[in-house]
Amino acid sequence: MKKYQRFAPLGLYLAILAALVSAGLYFVRREFDLYQQISIGLIVVGLAVYALLAPDKVRQAITGRQARYGSNAFVLLLASIGILVVVNFMIYQDPPRWDLTEDKANTLAPETIEILDSLEESVTIQGFFADSVPTSTDELLQNYELFSDGKISYEYINPVMDPVAAQEAEIAQDRTLVLYMGERREAITSATEKEISAALLRLLSGDERVVYFLTGHGEYSPDDTGDESYSLARRTMDAKNYRIELLNLIGGEDIPADADVVVVAGPQVPVTADEVAKLKAFSTAGGALVVMEEPTIFTQFGDAEDSLAAYLAEDWGITLGNDLILDRTSSVGAFPFATEVSQHVITNTISNNVFPFFPTARSVTISNPLSNLGQSELLLTAPFDATWAETDLDSLLAQEEPTADEATDLPGPVPVMVVAEDTFTGARLVVVGDSDFAADAYFQRQSNGQLFLATMDWVTEQDALINLTTETPTQRFIVPPSTTTVYLLYLFAICLLPAGLLAIGGVVWYLRRKRG
Repeated sequence: MKKYQRFAPLGLYLAILAALVSAGLYFVRREFDLYQQISIGLIVVGLAVYALLAPDKVRQAITGRQARYGSNAFVLLLASIGILVVVNFMIYQDPPRWDLTEDKANTLAPETIEILDSLEESVTIQGFFADSVPTSTDELLQNYELFSDGKISYEYINPVMDPVAAQEAEIAQDRTLVLYMGERREAITSATEKEISAALLRLLSGDERVVYFLTGHGEYSPDDTGDESYSLARRTMDAKNYRIELLNLIGGEDIPADADVVVVAGPQVPVTADEVAKLKAFSTAGGALVVMEEPTIFTQFGDAEDSLAAYLAEDWGITLGNDLILDRTSSVGAFPFATEVSQHVITNTISNNVFPFFPTARSVTISNPLSNLGQSELLLTAPFDATWAETDLDSLLAQEEPTADEATDLPGPVPVMVVAEDTFTGARLVVVGDSDFAADAYFQRQSNGQLFLATMDWVTEQDALINLTTETPTQRFIVPPSTTTVYLLYLFAICLLPAGLLAIGGVVWYLRRKRG
């Protein structure tokens, strides 16, 4: 056996190599598969070969002085590992958290903490993401789960892989969060702390918001289906705890007392003067109106008087232009984009550079600023060199090439959406020069759906539910080093530092060798 003793280190090398492979497989694959089992088997075989070919060395390692010292070190190692395991287990059970960021970016606002403390029922959040979940959304939901003391839980669902769950949740677009509390639910399309906390407040209050869609004039209907309907808008509003009803004022019916909002979505014939009087009385009592009117060339108005437009101009100082907005930058010239956005609660939900667009829109301007009204031209098109509101509608009907005329046309940026609020009665009004943007054909394109839902939340005063006292993020900038500095760093890290270590090692080796 002694003549084979020189091969004993090969068994030890085999065991070490197999141990390294086993550790690498564990960190990469994280499973006890066949490759892991073979690696462990080779470790045993290598150690057995070494013990068989070099029994004297094994005996000496077990019974010698180094073994005694090694056993003490091994006991200390086991004790240290045991302490680390216990400490890690305790931290895992109750993990401490420290937000070391200057602006407390990873800490929920005090108002949110109060809402979470007031939860008496558990809340489940379903996040529908067709692709990867944004890191910011995941971290925010983790904070809600942590600070709610287990009352909030969340899960992610791929609506493409699980369309049944998406249909049951009645989501109309990707990246939607649906919050469930008992039989109530709230859906939001913007995963921010303010939106989630506001949704929790709505769940806690249980208040139902009632929206009536005016009918009888060829308007878009939430009860229809297909591209020429508001079915997607209705589905999303249903998920946000809105109650949608239809309203016909032609037959003498009055606006119900439970109405929060009346929506006029693209009438094809004028609303009668009697109906406008009822809408005016409703608004005077503090009710909210959303008026969306198409350019007259796409309606059956003809030369008939538009009593609703006259009311808006006289009582609200808002004029619907008899024109058509054209946009040279759009692939379809009559589909202008709203690239200039005023600061407002409604526009806060619009993603950066994902502007809404309005198929066949007319201008909406503030023609008479009134002291008792807060008026704002919210969305406007691009400047005059790109957009304008064409007033020569006859030439468009004759399919003549349109040209901008500064003398007769309204130059860009052209306002397409105006909001107003009566400071005395609290009535709110939104006027849009287009109704197609919220139809099923365009609801999920750009930020059209988000704009419509934010509008409904504003007119129902859902924006006033919560005002978070979050810290202002600290802006930090990194000044990149010059090319010379980068090359010097490379030289130091790759060449000088390793060369210095080798030189030190060589000197130490030489001195020890010289001392014998």
